[in-house]
Amino acid sequence: MKKLYALSAAVCLSGSLFAQLPVSTTPSNKRSVLEEFTGIYCQFCPDGHKIANNIAAANPGMFFPVNIHTGGYANPQAGAPDYRTADGDAIAAQPGMGITGYPQGAINRRLFGTNTAMAHSRSQWASNAATVMAEASYVNVAGQATLDVNTRALVIDMEAYFTGNGPAAGNKYSVMLLQDNVNGPQTAGATYNPTYVNPDGTYRHMHMLRDVLNPTSLGDAMGGANTTGTTWSNQITYTIPAAYTGVAAELADLSLIIFITEGNTNTVTAAEIPISFTGLTTSLNASLSNLSQLPETCSNTVAPSFKMRNEGSTTLTAATVTYSINGGAPQTYNWTGSLTSLQSTIVQLPATTFTLAATNTLAVAISAVNGGSDEDISNNAGTSSFNETPNYGNTVNMTFKINQDRYGSETTWTIKSDAGTTIASGGPYANLTANGILLHTQQVVAPASGCYNVEILDSYGDGINSGYGAGNAELTDGQGHVVWSTNGIFGSSIRKEFKITSSINTTGLEALSNEGFAIYPNPATDNINVAFEAQNGTYQISIVDLTGRVLATQTLSNATGSQVVEMPVNELATGNYLVTIAKDGLKFTQKISVL
Repeated sequence: MKKLYALSAAVCLSGSLFAQLPVSTTPSNKRSVLEEFTGIYCQFCPDGHKIANNIAAANPGMFFPVNIHTGGYANPQAGAPDYRTADGDAIAAQPGMGITGYPQGAINRRLFGTNTAMAHSRSQWASNAATVMAEASYVNVAGQATLDVNTRALVIDMEAYFTGNGPAAGNKYSVMLLQDNVNGPQTAGATYNPTYVNPDGTYRHMHMLRDVLNPTSLGDAMGGANTTGTTWSNQITYTIPAAYTGVAAELADLSLIIFITEGNTNTVTAAEIPISFTGLTTSLNASLSNLSQLPETCSNTVAPSFKMRNEGSTTLTAATVTYSINGGAPQTYNWTGSLTSLQSTIVQLPATTFTLAATNTLAVAISAVNGGSDEDISNNAGTSSFNETPNYGNTVNMTFKINQDRYGSETTWTIKSDAGTTIASGGPYANLTANGILLHTQQVVAPASGCYNVEILDSYGDGINSGYGAGNAELTDGQGHVVWSTNGIFGSSIRKEFKITSSINTTGLEALSNEGFAIYPNPATDNINVAFEAQNGTYQISIVDLTGRVLATQTLSNATGSQVVEMPVNELATGNYLVTIAKDGLKFTQKISVL
């Protein structure tokens, strides 16, 4: 079953049926509706979003944008949200829409100028909308809705008044349920619409189509007369689900628009239907949820966040928040703002310093609202746990391997210290001629012990394993232990923090490091001497450049006791190199400089 609804319709000459009605009987101009066809992997769609938002801001109450996620760019890859709807696909596929690229949009489902399809370029939206809004309309439309926050039952009452004659074939009406502030991925959001990018890197999707509340996706007949002086009325009852294809339906972010068409095309006018909430049982009531799930860290400073929602009938303007880590001294943060009923916001708490343990517990609570007590303290507090990153041994000779997919030009990566200093980077790479992978290997020199992070960026926003080659990446430490790896399935970026120490905890290598392993002279110009204490085995001594290429190797068999191996460096270019000494699959590394 597509949806549950109840409909009633009547035709009358005049009168007021509902509190915020009747609809105006004064002739007015047309309102404009933009149905924008978009997708989370569409590079230029954020520019379309920005253009539509700007038109709406310049024409309040006259221009209504609707974002319809449809087509290949909206098809979610693994782990991505699905914003598509059956109604949106039906609107996009209707005869005459003619979508040839993304983003495109239909203004009032009609043709303009020399266009041969209703869907057209974003560069024409403003002028075509202006054309519509300058035209007289023969019908006005309005409505009101109530939403029970407990049952999620939505009751919509609507009216239309004909100030002129409609077409002989009659008119149709459509009611769309939209949602704002849907946070999720979006290719090139930071490039083309940065004001809609959240601090955590997600993108704020607005006026997203969630459902068409009519029985039919393209609208339903209004019935009765549509001649001058007649009024049409109707009611829809609809239960809002908890989520649409796994995307939560936040009640405070929902909105309704109604528009009237001639058949399936030629939108005549439109209006937003205000929603009022019923069923709220408290006045001052703030809830806390979505407390930061902090990743592994080697830092003793974190800045947690949480979602605060107004569950009461009074607008929230202030809240006192206390938070602590591992039972330490609580910190206090005073939030100010404005949240109407059921609205929510992400509260970013200031960074706090604590003593890092192997496992850490964050506790956050809302202790007061609007300067007084919260009427329901059952939803005011939360805790979450996070771990210290594992410590790795001597990682002077880390190795980073990345298998690019076909579109290597989209991929870059960095390894940085916690101070933001880049110690290694790579990409973008050349694209392959067909789907597949290509391995890139780079040696990474960490200058000192401390905290570091590795991050891979994909400019298109679909990771490096989304059907164009199963790309992946791996970082190993100086002993070959895997510090971090990824299967390449992510959106715009993936990041891992790690910590390294100068000590060696691997059996056998510890003996090498503590028993006279030394290289001299360093810096060198002609030769270097590699000195160490051998423990009855076969040792391989190598000079390696920073890309991992082995330049010279000497092998000692059945070596015992003090050893000094001389190796020439006079033919090497000036720069930094690595000297490794390996035994039984284990190795120890030091950096040298050649002058």
